[in-house]
Amino acid sequence: MDKSLKYFLILFLLIFARGCDFYSTSLWIFQEGGLEDETNPLTQFFGVGWNGLVLVNIIVTIIIGYCFYIYMFKYKVIGNLKFIPESAIQYASILYYEKKNQLWKLLYKIPNNKLAAVAHTGYVATWGIIIASIIVTIHNLLQFYENQYYDIYLEFVKYPRPIFYIIIFSPMILLSLNLYNKEFQEYKLRKNRHK
Repeated sequence: MDKSLKYFLILFLLIFARGCDFYSTSLWIFQEGGLEDETNPLTQFFGVGWNGLVLVNIIVTIIIGYCFYIYMFKYKVIGNLKFIPESAIQYASILYYEKKNQLWKLLYKIPNNKLAAVAHTGYVATWGIIIASIIVTIHNLLQFYENQYYDIYLEFVKYPRPIFYIIIFSPMILLSLNLYNKEFQEYKLRKNRHK
């Protein structure tokens, strides 16, 4: 498939998934007292209303779309690194910080290789938000239309919010690991070709 077509199809999927999330959220928000039950942290902690949520999401979607553009058209897997990685995690660590076993620094430090960081963020965030938007849409619709089986599940779980956020954000970790592994395999192929 042509790269440009693939980019625009995935971007359309991202926008469509966000639209589905907005539709299902609007079912709740435009009811009396709807903002009180909104679980979005921007609404809960900062009092952001519907217009603010729309504006923030448009900005975030544009930024992620641009980062995904970088991933699709500007970023290429590097054929030689400072050190030879033995695993996908080491590959990512060397790619980001030029040292082995430094990937944990992603928790507090911006990688040295900013192009790789932006490209990977574009890939992971695009697919992660598509998945999260679909999950949120399903959740909202099942709750809004009072699906009895879903209500039973929510009663059984007791504290669904932490589990819900784990379900939403865990795909981003899996997507990152999958991306590192895919690039590590491509790196090894390139390295073997140059021997």
